[in-house]
Amino acid sequence: DLVTNNADFTVLVNGDPLAEPHKFILDGNQTVTTTIAIMKGPGKQLQFDPISIFLRSDCVQDGTNPVEVTAALWNWQDRERNRFIKFIPPCPSIRWAGKMHKASKLMLNSDTLSGQESLLEVSIFNQGYTDRKLFDRSIHNALEQSDDFRL
Repeated sequence: DLVTNNADFTVLVNGDPLAEPHKFILDGNQTVTTTIAIMKGPGKQLQFDPISIFLRSDCVQDGTNPVEVTAALWNWQDRERNRFIKFIPPCPSIRWAGKMHKASKLMLNSDTLSGQESLLEVSIFNQGYTDRKLFDRSIHNALEQSDDFRL
């Protein structure tokens, strides 16, 4: 429903834009599985209100009016059961640091790896260090508290 899409999302149905209606022809009790994707537009906002889609049956053979069903699309719900569309923050830009930044290739032999218990130490540079620390987005950051839970 274009009225609820105030964030200018691109909505895709099976990879095609939902700019035009999509038609499915079903026989009897047949079902169709459809993938709906919501693509965020430009900007830094990551949380939005849900949007609505509607499904309409064009079965007019039996003389009844078409049936229309509306559904809200959302992917996150807070503890108060408020629903919204939430995107994951993008990963910060990084690059190799130290000697690996200058070299375009890395070659190791099995003796080197076995001598280090198959561990290789690497360094990276956070190009967006002024915006946030890498650890803030790490899965190992137990300090990050959230009132949200993912469905």
